[in-house]
Amino acid sequence: MGCAVPKTRRLATLIGCIWCAIACDKTIAVPPALRAFQEARETLVGEIEWLVEPEGDPDKALRFVNRYARNGDFIFEALGDKDGWTRFVPETGEGWDRHPQLYLINSDGVWHTEVGKLFCTYWKTDKNDKPPCESAVRALRDIRGAGAYATSHSLAFGKVLDAIDGQQNDPVTEWNEQIDGPVHVITGTTRSGATITWYINAERDWNAERIEYRTSYAQWDMVASLRQWDGVWFPEETRYYVNGKLKEKVVVTHAKLDQTKAARSFQPDDIGIESGYPVMAQNLPPASGPNLRRWGGDRIITHAEYVKEVKANPAKLNPKLREQWSGTYHDPYLTPTQQQAMKADSRARLTHYYLHLHEGVWERYVREFIQRYKLNDEQSQKAWLLLLECQRKADTLVSRDRAKMTRLLNAWLQAREAGDKSEVERLSARFTRLRKPIDDLFSKRLKPGLERLPTRAQRKQAEARARTEAGGEPAAATRPARR
Repeated sequence: MGCAVPKTRRLATLIGCIWCAIACDKTIAVPPALRAFQEARETLVGEIEWLVEPEGDPDKALRFVNRYARNGDFIFEALGDKDGWTRFVPETGEGWDRHPQLYLINSDGVWHTEVGKLFCTYWKTDKNDKPPCESAVRALRDIRGAGAYATSHSLAFGKVLDAIDGQQNDPVTEWNEQIDGPVHVITGTTRSGATITWYINAERDWNAERIEYRTSYAQWDMVASLRQWDGVWFPEETRYYVNGKLKEKVVVTHAKLDQTKAARSFQPDDIGIESGYPVMAQNLPPASGPNLRRWGGDRIITHAEYVKEVKANPAKLNPKLREQWSGTYHDPYLTPTQQQAMKADSRARLTHYYLHLHEGVWERYVREFIQRYKLNDEQSQKAWLLLLECQRKADTLVSRDRAKMTRLLNAWLQAREAGDKSEVERLSARFTRLRKPIDDLFSKRLKPGLERLPTRAQRKQAEARARTEAGGEPAAATRPARR
């Protein structure tokens, strides 16, 4: 998939932007060295592994990965701290979730999944190729913004050169450039009198080695240690200071920036979204039941389409989904507390499913019966009333024996998880005996009651249709008349 989204998606309004001074309504020419800096960052492709150390403390480091395809597709991975925590309680900073967070932006929109969870979230790009809503990209970080501004704010997605693009409230009104050997010293003076100074090295792919931001009340500084990665200069370490105190350190631990080896584009499977995963679309009409969206491996399909494909080729059923549906899937990133909660929830859902399995089966049987015999409205109403009567009696039986059934089902699920086949068979037989009164409602009341509804003519017509569908002799009404 090509990236049809404008370059504003990849570097916000950085690419090709012109910085304007409000004063006198005149456009101020941007120094070429800054444009070269932009170009170097905009054309960066490959993969970069990096971490952020708050106040330079390695024990608090957070790990990230960025991947950039040649067509502009973008991947962000948040891998968490040294203990694997990827999400934290804002008030306390305590970790509460360990699932690695993966994001993809391509021409279709924004994709998000969590490693270990068998689903994904999706924001579709609109027909005008506008970037997705802010909530879709709020958590993303872009290492191309390292050393682009005097604070780490430029690491936020879409803020790579926010030093310039973000000065809307205090725009640059004057540029000054001095050249000292390979270093271009560029200073922008804003309307309020604040100054932003870049020290850009022309011999190191126009990277900034230092940036100073000065106001009347505070000062911010960025200092970068540059290194070549596959022949490309990029900061290996970036330090951010506020009033002389180290605020944050960004460290690149590994980088592959060879243009010839970079991916052409990215697909959802590049962030682990597998065929069959449910797709929770955030800016599309709601979908549920058979219309639930799933990832089909090359496009989004409905649940009904996925079921049809799996029926035609059972090998297409994702084994992880099979485990999830059977209650045996193990999410390796769940904490013990979360695992217990998830297991309890899974057992509760499976218990409810088996306790009320007859409801869907009986309803489907009645619907197919009405269709088979082409029952009229009066007959159909009697069929549905008969079903309602049987369901109410079944509900009474389930309520009466719910505690026993639930204990049996929980024991059965435990035996199945443990792989104890003999115990599974024994408990299955006990459960079958316990629910025999419910099954008898179907065999002794619902089924015989339905059989009394069709007329003799309806039965003959149903038999004729069945023979025709089976490829037998055509029904009398459709056979050519004998001469």
